[in-house]
Amino acid sequence: MLGCHFERGTNEKSVNFARDLSRLHLTDRDDSEAQRHKFKIMENLGNKTNEELLKEIDLLKERILELEKFKIKSEQAELALKESEEKFKILVTNSEGIVYIIGRDGTFLLSEGRGLTAIGLKPGQVVGESVFELYKDSPEMLDEMRRTFNGETINNEVKIGDIYFRNWYTPQKNDKGEIVGLLGLSVNATEQILDKQTAVKEKNKAQQYLDIVDVMLVSVDSDGIVKLINPKGCEILGYSEEEILRKNWFDNFLPERYREDVKEVAKKVFAGEMESVKYYENEILTKSGNEKLIAWHNAVYKDANGKVIGTISSGEDITERKKSEEKIQRFNRIFKDSLNEIFLFNSETYLFTQANSAAQKNLGYSMEELLEMTPLDFIPEFTAKSFTKLVKPLHNKEKQKIVLETVHQRKDKSLYNAEVHLQLLHFENENIFAAIILDVTERKKDEKVLLQSLQREQIQADIVRRAPISIAFGYPDGRLENCNKAFADLTGYSEKELKTISWNEVLTPPKWNDIVAKELQKLSYNNHVIQYEQEFIHKSGTIIPIELVFTAKFDEENNLLHFIGFITDITERKLVEDELEKHREHLEELVKERTVELEEKNKKLDNAMKVFVGRELTIRDLQNKIKALKGK
Repeated sequence: MLGCHFERGTNEKSVNFARDLSRLHLTDRDDSEAQRHKFKIMENLGNKTNEELLKEIDLLKERILELEKFKIKSEQAELALKESEEKFKILVTNSEGIVYIIGRDGTFLLSEGRGLTAIGLKPGQVVGESVFELYKDSPEMLDEMRRTFNGETINNEVKIGDIYFRNWYTPQKNDKGEIVGLLGLSVNATEQILDKQTAVKEKNKAQQYLDIVDVMLVSVDSDGIVKLINPKGCEILGYSEEEILRKNWFDNFLPERYREDVKEVAKKVFAGEMESVKYYENEILTKSGNEKLIAWHNAVYKDANGKVIGTISSGEDITERKKSEEKIQRFNRIFKDSLNEIFLFNSETYLFTQANSAAQKNLGYSMEELLEMTPLDFIPEFTAKSFTKLVKPLHNKEKQKIVLETVHQRKDKSLYNAEVHLQLLHFENENIFAAIILDVTERKKDEKVLLQSLQREQIQADIVRRAPISIAFGYPDGRLENCNKAFADLTGYSEKELKTISWNEVLTPPKWNDIVAKELQKLSYNNHVIQYEQEFIHKSGTIIPIELVFTAKFDEENNLLHFIGFITDITERKLVEDELEKHREHLEELVKERTVELEEKNKKLDNAMKVFVGRELTIRDLQNKIKALKGK
């Protein structure tokens, strides 16, 4: 990156700084100091005993040995230092990069390396110049150098011209630990950085494709772990990317019912025992627990040895499409198998384009024949003009559907009643008419029978309404659904009022409630008619004696549903019965009196008879005696 040359002999400061950075300085004591030390030792020896002198001698020997070892090590270190300096000079001079030393004030002290050529500099060309002046247009680089002067080790990438450099800045210190500059190394990294930028662009381009592609992309390794998922895949599954990556695909995102089967197939694919299925459809399990049907296109990727190490699959959510296809299939089955006639025909020419089996069978025409026909060919009552007028509201969107009844003529000229349901549909950029035809011949017959039945029921209803006997339709809870005029006249309430009151609370005197309840309990599924007498309370408060005949309707579980009551006002009958009762009582009294009189007369008669009989016996006795006397 940066350029400078080591100026040997011309810059003592530079030389000392370079040496300070690369070696440890060792200095021996000067001779005068050694001499003074020697005299001091001799003076001390004169004051010591022999034993002390021997010990001192031993200590001196050890010290001499240490000094000799230190001297040898110093010489070796000096030699190693010289070798290191030579290696450093060769390395710096022949380096493909750029090695430089910058003083704390920003002055270049060293600039070496073949990499200088790339930026148009020679070794040593910028020595003595200020880095802050030379590269004032690169403020970020200068800021990072200042951070190095403050003790940080920095590495960065810098572009100078068309060249990219990868830089390392290291703080350099003197013997006192003070930062006196920085040592820098810059390597031409243009090719690597451009390759990296290209790779980043390609990666971004690929990521952009992954982000915008409207299919699910998922990559799984040989252990089933998800290595890649795109946003569409996250959207379909309902999870975030973080919730999917590094999860086992089979255990977390496949329905349990076929999870093990798919695992077994995947195991064989990764083992190279079978080929990957390039297209497959299966359900996946979403975060909400729902299943979605995915159409997969699969591929495998291999390592350098040809071993399968993963799969990449693109999947399209075909859940709704499948449902639509199933609906179409169901429609086709309905269209084909429907017992009703179904026609499709052109909205302009009215020519048939399709007709189901029921239509062909009922009309007697084949599909080939129908393709040459229009509805006008078998609907006698319509002309082209009248039919166009009929369908005009559909063309104008005034109506969505037209329903009409008409008569169709079969191929054999027989006629049948038809109910037509006609709609205008827009299908595959074309307007077509769809007609569903119901053969209502039988229905017409049924309607005629029903009409006759309704007429009879109406007549019967009129008879009921006009009947002199009171009739009411009611429920066990006391509600009245309907009644005739006679019932309303009997109770004094209008028919409207009677629908709002309870017959067992308003019309029935309290003393009759238990009796009525017992009578109703006699009703059952097998005994649905009862008859009894009770009283009603007229709206005016008058008590009316009545006779009730109930016929009831039960369900299969013997629950009373409703009943019909036939009510007769028996006031007159009760009056007659009362009169008859009075006559009966009077007759009984007369009978009693006559009986007493007869008993009296019977007694007298009995007495008379007794007298008569006594006389007769006396006479007979006398006659017998006379006869006896005469016999004598």
